[in-house]
Amino acid sequence: MVSKPEEVLFIGLWGMGGIGKTTTARAIYEDCKEEFEGSCFLQDVKESKNKIEILQKDLLSDVLKTKFDGIRDVVTGSCLIQERLQFKKVLIVIDDVDHIQQLNALAKQCDWFGRGSRIIITTRDEHLINDVHIEKYDIHTLPQNEALRLFCLHAFKNDHPHEDFKELSLKVLTYAGGLPLALRVLGDHLYRQHKHYWEGTLSRLKDVPEDEIIAKLQISFDGLNVLQQDIFLDIACFFRGNYKDKVEERLESLGLHPKEGIDVLIQKSLIHISMNESRIEMHDLLQEMGFYIVRKRSNWDVRSFSRLWREDDILKVLFDIKVSSEAQRIYLYGDRILDNDITKTNLGWEVIFRNMNKLCFLEVIGDFFKGNYNVNVSQPFGQLGNTLRWFSWLYYPGQSLPNNFHPMNLVHLHMEHSQIIETPDFSHLPNLEVLNLSCSKRLVYVHPSLGKHTKIKRINLAICQNLEEFPEINGMKSLEILNLSDTKLHSVPEIYKNLDSLSRLDLSGTRITTLPNSIERATSLEILKMVQCEYLVTLPISFLGPRFRKIDISSGSLKYFKENIGGEAASQPNKSRKNLIGCASIGQISGPKIHFWRCKSLEELPEFLLSRIQFLVIDRCATLASWICFNLVDLLDKYQHFCYLKLHQDYEVVPHEFPQAFTEREPMSYMMQKRNQPFMVYIPRRGLPSWFEYQFSGFSVTVFLPPLYEWYPDKLRGFVISGTDVGFGSGSYGACHCPGSSHVLTMYIPIDNDIRRDIDDWNGQNECTLFEIDLNNYVCRHWGFSLVYNQGEGNEVDPHQLTIVTNDIPDSCGITFRVKVAGSRAELEELNMDDYKGKDHSDNPILLASLQQQSHLQEGEPSSVSDYEDALSWDGEEAWNGDSELDLSLS
Repeated sequence: MVSKPEEVLFIGLWGMGGIGKTTTARAIYEDCKEEFEGSCFLQDVKESKNKIEILQKDLLSDVLKTKFDGIRDVVTGSCLIQERLQFKKVLIVIDDVDHIQQLNALAKQCDWFGRGSRIIITTRDEHLINDVHIEKYDIHTLPQNEALRLFCLHAFKNDHPHEDFKELSLKVLTYAGGLPLALRVLGDHLYRQHKHYWEGTLSRLKDVPEDEIIAKLQISFDGLNVLQQDIFLDIACFFRGNYKDKVEERLESLGLHPKEGIDVLIQKSLIHISMNESRIEMHDLLQEMGFYIVRKRSNWDVRSFSRLWREDDILKVLFDIKVSSEAQRIYLYGDRILDNDITKTNLGWEVIFRNMNKLCFLEVIGDFFKGNYNVNVSQPFGQLGNTLRWFSWLYYPGQSLPNNFHPMNLVHLHMEHSQIIETPDFSHLPNLEVLNLSCSKRLVYVHPSLGKHTKIKRINLAICQNLEEFPEINGMKSLEILNLSDTKLHSVPEIYKNLDSLSRLDLSGTRITTLPNSIERATSLEILKMVQCEYLVTLPISFLGPRFRKIDISSGSLKYFKENIGGEAASQPNKSRKNLIGCASIGQISGPKIHFWRCKSLEELPEFLLSRIQFLVIDRCATLASWICFNLVDLLDKYQHFCYLKLHQDYEVVPHEFPQAFTEREPMSYMMQKRNQPFMVYIPRRGLPSWFEYQFSGFSVTVFLPPLYEWYPDKLRGFVISGTDVGFGSGSYGACHCPGSSHVLTMYIPIDNDIRRDIDDWNGQNECTLFEIDLNNYVCRHWGFSLVYNQGEGNEVDPHQLTIVTNDIPDSCGITFRVKVAGSRAELEELNMDDYKGKDHSDNPILLASLQQQSHLQEGEPSSVSDYEDALSWDGEEAWNGDSELDLSLS
């Protein structure tokens, strides 16, 4: 209240009913009202939503201390408030607002009130105070010690409980959950009562909460529309503590439009989302209110409950075959009612479910029969009819679904870990969108109608270990995800019509030997997984277009590629074909990205594959790594699009020396002179090539070129940077350098239009940053730097004119390499390098590796090199698995 004394402040207090918003606002009001020229406390504004003119009259009368009777309508009242209060310092509390019109009529803008005014708004609806000029405060429940004190003040008229009532008091606190309203009401109710009365009250509260508490809490519920009320009751009865996305999936199947509804419940403080796990949570008393509403709506008759969540109630309804049930939703924990399960009754399934003609949601959780799978559940299910939209039965014990199982509106069918042997005829389930029979190890037959289903979106048959065939696909236009992993599938089903929606296909652990020609009809396929496909022999390559984000074939037995779908294997020299045989894995081709892993016999890559990739990672493939190293310059020369190479390899299993072309300046310069694209190479080697003119030690590096008035870089082609002893950062960068590390990182940055534009725009005074590279989570200790000129051109920059400043203390995110143009010669001549020659600078964080240095770096904004951001930005995509990937961003 005392901050910003000259400004008009709007303060919003937000929280669930009974949490103490009004009490807090009242305490502030009584404590501070004397400091203002006028004040007013408008209580329970929501109760006067149709009498806003009366609220405006009360506001003006209280603040101005005179009676106002001349307000004809809301517009007139708003104008009067602005006119009469715009020069007065006022304190106004607008309590329990539930509609934006109330705020607009009473306190719409800051300029309605004089300097130093304070407007306090309390509400259960967060979105009403999501305005930029309102400071919002979320009011929380009381901590344990404060809750105990408040309860004791009402129950014992003291700030601590009587010795004999300590344990019972803690039980009351647990029930109230820190809600001030509940603590006050229960404290008053239990005041001067004996222990037996306390115990009886606590027992009764489990089923029948206090009316005063429920009445206060139910105000927010009553303000919801019908769909939102259904969402709240479903969460309270079934889904509290579940992941938000799982809850939304279930509610969506019931047609409740949950994304909007859940947001409204959050805004009205009826639920909240746990910060770490994205689970839906609510206060205990709000859940009790949900239970209470369901029971009260049915006049406490369990057969009329719309939702059944307690095992006792469920059993009463299931076994009462004389009266129809009104139940719309049942959530059954099978292992909790084992002692009363249906196997111990004389009733059949057709009798038990006969009266469930309104059921739209049935979920059975747990191993209902605890391994006793000799139960006949294949007889009719009574009248589970067209109202059913969600059917989920974990560990379903029957060998099939009943013959009369034809719920026309069923959207989700989940039967994980079931004992089912064959699926139903899916033509009787025309609206089915999700089928999950995963881990149904006895499943051997999938009805052919599934392959023609036009509405199904997701199919999961993973770990159906006896399934050998999947139906031909002919018309599954809505299918998005198909998981057939860890089955005995011998061949991928033929696709007779385009699968324009299929984006993910998992064939891992199957016995397939190839992909069919018709796989091309999966026009939207982005992720294809074939992990541990030990029988896979060939892979067509021509369909691996830009649409793919990930193809994972790790741990397979791939022998060769087919370049053309439907044709023979690509024509290659015998040597190349032979060397592809025995490949242990080719993993994670991601559009222009490919990752080879443990391909111990693979010696080289074919032309048609190299012509498609931009990013190449080779992991534990010694022979292939050697071939790449010795052909590196030729590959970078031939394939302009090839811009990233990373070799994960033990240093000892590849030749220690660099390939000759890499160690000599001429072939490297010739290659870089022809490249218009940057590249980055990370390979297992020790030491830097000798042709780098500048070699120095340090972590973060800044290279200063002479001021541009001394030279013009029209002959300069680009920059090449190399670092050795590259180690992974671990957060404590002072000890991060790995002296045994044996990898070299080399980057080439050509001068592009953005860099050229920065050079042309240089004002001749301040320094100019040409580019900056951040290598996050990596530390490099030894560096090489060189300038690359156009072919046939000589040096423009005298090597003695460069200044290189290195820092022995890494940046917090790793290492940074900057190239700048100095603003003036004076910057480079401030200190003479002769003062540092022959001295030990190991304790000095700044080491100078040139003939001159500047004592202070003026950081300039780096230029944007947007053309390279995609090629040289590495941000841990899912397609790249490894202990630590290089995160290189260029700005």
